[in-house]
Parts: sequence; structure tokens; C-alpha cells
Amino acid sequence: MSSYRGITIDTTKGDAYVAQQMKDIDARTTPAPAAPAPSSSPVGTGGTGSVESQIQEITNRVAGIASQIQNYTGQQSGVRIPEYQSKTPDMSSAQGRLGYYENLYGGLTSRATEVEKKIKELSKQPQTWLQALSSQPSVEEIREREYTKAGISNADNLARMNANIAELTKLNEAYTAKETEKNLAFEKSGERLAPMTFIRGEQAKIQTRYDIELAGMASNIKAKAATFEALNDNFEYATSLADQAVKDYVYDLELKRDTIKEFISLNQDMISDLRVEYRTAISDAQRLAEMRYDEAYKEKQQVMDLLLKYPTSGISISDDLDRAVQKAQRAASTPSPTSSTGYDTTSRYIQDPNNPSASIKNPLYGMKTSEINSLLSVSEAKALGVPYGTTKGQAMQMNKTPVSTGGSVDDLFDSF
Repeated sequence: MSSYRGITIDTTKGDAYVAQQMKDIDARTTPAPAAPAPSSSPVGTGGTGSVESQIQEITNRVAGIASQIQNYTGQQSGVRIPEYQSKTPDMSSAQGRLGYYENLYGGLTSRATEVEKKIKELSKQPQTWLQALSSQPSVEEIREREYTKAGISNADNLARMNANIAELTKLNEAYTAKETEKNLAFEKSGERLAPMTFIRGEQAKIQTRYDIELAGMASNIKAKAATFEALNDNFEYATSLADQAVKDYVYDLELKRDTIKEFISLNQDMISDLRVEYRTAISDAQRLAEMRYDEAYKEKQQVMDLLLKYPTSGISISDDLDRAVQKAQRAASTPSPTSSTGYDTTSRYIQDPNNPSASIKNPLYGMKTSEINSLLSVSEAKALGVPYGTTKGQAMQMNKTPVSTGGSVDDLFDSF
């Protein structure tokens, strides 16, 4: 005979009988959990009924689930705990693109050096009286044209590319250092004089903590890389990196969701024997974990959509949607600087005149005032089908791109 909660149980009738008696005693003596107070706001609004507060409430309600299962079955070994599988973010795309831009920057820098060398040589060439009387482009205009021919928008963009490469390199170095720290912590734990069950549990905690931290760092790197790609008009890569950034950002919520789901799957038979309030608590925990993950995923998708649409707005993946919208609104409402011609020459994209809800590349982006105001030659005007007297700016606004027919300065420059 033995006593359980003040009630005597005949232990000579076997373990199964004893477990059933303990279960019956629990059912009679364990008070039902108090009903939660009515929510003053709907789920997800941030009030007392927000996802966060309800998850905390459910966590409090189910804190003793494992011990309850143990009491009802009489077997601690019967509770199956999900094993954590370490997951490392895929950095191949972001790091590969960084290598691409490092090589590109090196090539563009070499071209820029060559352009400056040619311009210096050109400035030493004596002009004929005909060249002196004719309208010749300035050295700055030649530099701008040759930079464009070399694939460089302008010197400022080259400097910006260098700054972005430096920032991404620093972030990647920090990520690699964190990976090394994780591996060292994992190996150090395995060297401890402790039971293997304890070591495995400790190593699982180490992996979980570092994997969540690494996923956060990866999401930041990929979001910044996506911004870099958008600024360079590589929207296919930008979109791919943005999607990866979102998945990495919500990794911790994905882990919580999947752990609860696997716990229920592993212990379904035991959970089905629980009292209804405990089964409901477990079901609520699963539902709210899924809801929290889905809401966060959708919000970060919207944040990254705004970031790609306004890459100069300063939006970060860590911004909540309200903050990202505010930054996007400021970027959208800031008047675009215009040249003295009244044309917008600094915005990469402008509203499509044929479709107000769409954007198109700005044909005048980066052009100088003198270039916009310069008249098309007779041959250029004829080739484009516009009247002689049309300026380059007017032609480009009609989606007609002038093609240079060459000239003494062009021929001289290209001869070097």
C-alpha cells in the first residue's frame, strides 16, 4: 500500500493499476485552471489580447504539461521531447554577389583610371582654328560621357559602391567570427566531464542560441545586399536576397512553431488522455505560435517590398511596418532635384506617362544641363524622326535616344 495525495493505493495490483488510480485521483483533486480574463482587444492589436500576451498566458497555463503527462502515465520516459536539428543560414548567394561587386569595382576603378589618363593626354593636344571656333564639349562633359561608356554612372556612384562593399565585408566578417564562436562553444561543451545526456542537452541549447543569432545577422546582411542590388538595378538578385532575408529574420518564430508541432506529434497518444483544459492549452499554444509566425513573415515581406521600391529611404529589415511606411513616405514625398532645365536628372525612376501606377527608368538620369540643352545634329534628328532644333532632353523624354554620329573630339579620344 502507498499514499498518493492523501489517498491510499493498493500497489500490489501492478503498475498499470497504480498509474490509472493516480490519474483518477488527479482528475478528482486537481482544480481546473482559472478561466482567462476577457480580452479587451482582438488578437494581434497589441493590447491585452495581443498575440504576445496570449502566448504568455498559454505558456503559463501549459508550464506543467510535461509533469502532468508524467503523473498520468506514471512514466517519465514516456514523454518524448523534440530533438533540435542545427540549421545554418545559406550565405552563398549574398557572399557570392559581394565577390562579384568586389571584382566589378576593381574593373571599374581601372577603367576610371584609364579615362582620366586619356583625358589628361587629350588636354595636351593642340586645337586647330576650326576646333577652337566650333562648340566643343568641356573636359567635365567628356569625362562624364567616357565614364558612362566605361559602365560608370559617375564618380559618386563609384564611391558609393566602394562604401557598400566595405560595409558588407565588415558584416560578413562579423558573421564568420560568430560562426567560429559557436563551433568553439560546441566543442568545449563536449570536453566536459559530465553524462552524455547532459552534454547533448547543453550542446542543443548552444546550437539553438547561436543559430537564432546567426539567422538575425544573416537577415541583416541579405537585406543590405538586396538594397545594394536594387540601387544597381539588379532587381532579380534584389528580390531573391530580400526573400532570403525575411526567412532568416523569422527563424526563431519558425523554430517555436515547429517545436510545438513536433512535440504534439511525438506525444499524441498521451496528450489525447489529458483533461480537456490541458488539451485545449496545447492546441492554443500551437495555434498562436503559427499565427505569430505568419504575421511576422507577412509584415517583413511588406517591409522588404518597401525597401526595394525605395532603396535610398534608409529602411531596415528590423523596422516594423509602421516605421518602414514612414520612411517610404518621406522618400516618396521628397521633391526630386531638377536641373536648370526643369528636368528631373537625379531620380533613377519616374512615373510612366502611359501608366500612372507604374514606374519606368528615367532617360535623363545623370545628364548634365549642357547635354540636355544641346541640339541634336541634323543627322541625329533625321535618324530619330524629329524636327531639327529638338534638344537631346526633349528627344529622350519622347523615348528617343540620340545616337552619336561621332566627331573630331570623339575620334581623337577613341584613337588613344
